[in-house]
Amino acid sequence: GSVTRTVNVVEADTTPPTAIITYSTTGATNQNVIATLTGASESITVTNNTGTTYTFSSNGSFTFDFVDAAGNTGSATATVANIDTVTPTATVEYSPSVTTSGSVVATLT
Repeated sequence: GSVTRTVNVVEADTTPPTAIITYSTTGATNQNVIATLTGASESITVTNNTGTTYTFSSNGSFTFDFVDAAGNTGSATATVANIDTVTPTATVEYSPSVTTSGSVVATLT
C-alpha cells in the first residue's frame, strides 16, 4: 500500500522587528519629556528597560532594545533636545549712569 503524508513547511521568521517612538512633547519645555515605543511591526519585548517608556529629565538619547517571539532583535533610539531648564538672566543698564535731575533710560539686556 501507499502512504500519503501532508507536510507543512513553516518559513522561519528572520525579519527583525521595528518600532517608532513618540514623544510627550516636541516643543520647547522646562519639564520632563516621555518617549514611548509604539507602532511595533509585531509583538515585542523590551530587553533593556522596564517598559516601553523612557523619561528624559535632560536632553540626550536612549536606545530601546527589543526582541520578537522568534528571537529576532531590533532597536529604536529616542533623542530629546527640547528641554531647557536654565533660568534666564538679565542685567539692567541705566543711561545716564550718574545722578541726574533729568530722565533716565533703563535697558534690560
